[in-house]
Parts: sequence; structure tokens; C-alpha cells
Amino acid sequence: MPTPRIDLEREWKLSAWPDFALPDLSGARPGVTTADTIDRILDATYFDAADLRLLRVGVTLRHRTGEGATPGRWTLKVPADPDGTGPSMRRHELTRPGAAGAPPAALLRPVRAILRGAEPVAVARLRTRRRVLPVLVDGEPAAEVTDDEVAVLAGDTVCARFRELEVELTAPPAGGVGPSGLSDAVIARLRRAGAAEPQPGTKLARALGPRAYIPSDPIVALAEPTSRVDVAVQAALSS
Repeated sequence: MPTPRIDLEREWKLSAWPDFALPDLSGARPGVTTADTIDRILDATYFDAADLRLLRVGVTLRHRTGEGATPGRWTLKVPADPDGTGPSMRRHELTRPGAAGAPPAALLRPVRAILRGAEPVAVARLRTRRRVLPVLVDGEPAAEVTDDEVAVLAGDTVCARFRELEVELTAPPAGGVGPSGLSDAVIARLRRAGAAEPQPGTKLARALGPRAYIPSDPIVALAEPTSRVDVAVQAALSS
């Protein structure tokens, strides 16, 4: 059975009104250009315990289609630092291709201590019209601006809508433009076009409303080879 892929996700969120148009980001910093936009329709089902104990510590588990030719992809996101649920997020992202159904054991293993024996069930379904704008530095991919128009579904009925922008670093920028310099320049250009402060929480939290913001249980760390000893011990004890 293949091991899930683990990435570090670095993203910044903004909100946008229905008629917002992505501005031209070329020249936001020296060497910055953009490529053609990519349009997708994504269908995501989120899983959690019935009392949302994963979401309440900033963890999300989903199955999503619309990103490629596979039968879909499972993704587990775990905060990489204490502010992992704010407008600037750093999260460990574990992914694995697979069809819809029960969440794979390989993605449940890191969060067993948070679930504490609870069985994950489907708690929300979101359909997203996504427009991705690749950002290049000296011709090399460095970031993406994602414009998401999200519909919250109850069966086949749309019960809520919202729009969200994300700026995500996809590779270390070249040409002497540091990660914070690139993200700051892109965010400034988006704000001048009318993008606003982000709404709190993840897409899932916004979809579920007030019950997603119940005070959390203590978060359980996800250890890496370079983690401190206390983080590694905590992760080992919780597995």
C-alpha cells in the first residue's frame, strides 16, 4: 500500500465579492509574470467525527474530484504551527489518490488520537468553481492565486455560497524575490483591486457555521524528521 505524499502548504486567504475580477499581477515585483488561468469544477466531501473534533483543532480530511484523471484524491491537512487556522496558514498536507468511500487508514493513522475512537462520517459537501492563476518569477512557477466560488450543498440543494481567494507558494521563488516578498506583492495587488480581509476559518468551517468554532481539544503534533524531541514524543504517544 503506497505511503501518502506529505507536503508543506503555505497560503494566505482573502475574501472577494461576487463581481470581483482578478487583476493583472505582472510586474507586482521585478521578474513576476503570470501564465494562462486554469478552470476547474471541484466536488469535495469532508469527513470528521460527528462532533467535529478534527475541525476544532484545525484538521480537515476530504475526498475531492475534479483535479485530474484519477478517481479522486484524499487529503488530510494538519496545522504546522499554532496559527495554522488564521489568514496565513502553514499546514502539513498528506495526499493519496483514491475513489470515494471510507477514508483510507493511512490518512486516519496520524489523527487517531484526536478522533479517540470516533468513526469519521461525511459532514459537508462543497462544490467549487475554481480559477487558478499561476504566478511565475523569471519564468519559473513560484505561486498560484486561486479564486474559488463555493457552493455548500445539502443533497442537490445549494444552501449557502461564498467566494474566497488564496495565494499559495508552490516553490521557492527565484530571482532574489523571497517568499514573503512575493506573497506580499501579490496580496497588495489583490487588495488594490478590492479583495478584503478573509473570513475566519477554513472553507469547511464557513460551510458548517457556529458549531465549527466550539473550543478545541489540545492539538496533537505531526512529527517530521527535523521535529524537536518533545514533538516527536507527543506524536509517538498519540499514534
